[in-house]
Amino acid sequence: MGTEAISKVIMLAAKTGLFFAKADGQYDVAEKQFIESFIDKLAAIGPVDEVKESLEGLLQRNITLEEIDADTDSLLSEFSGLERMLVRATLTQFVQRVIQADGQKHEKEEALFEAWKAAIKD
Repeated sequence: MGTEAISKVIMLAAKTGLFFAKADGQYDVAEKQFIESFIDKLAAIGPVDEVKESLEGLLQRNITLEEIDADTDSLLSEFSGLERMLVRATLTQFVQRVIQADGQKHEKEEALFEAWKAAIKD
């Protein structure tokens, strides 16, 4: 997987994480810190400034599940076989951790997560 592909995965993970973090109507500090920590840790792999700038812009608008589904499908279509499975698993695990970051279970987050997982299955 090349640097450009990794950057796309990081960008989608951050956007998807933000969508789920805001799904319950509150962007919790723990969720925000988890996403920012994730991005910072990936700085060793590639440039993350663009991801951080994009996140700031995304905070100001309403991201929809349909948009996340479409973005995920688009990204996954660039991969095949094992890489595709790894990207899907990475995104799924990341979103799960974002949802759990605030230590609370929110029905809306869980329902959206299940809908998203169903939409990204082959």
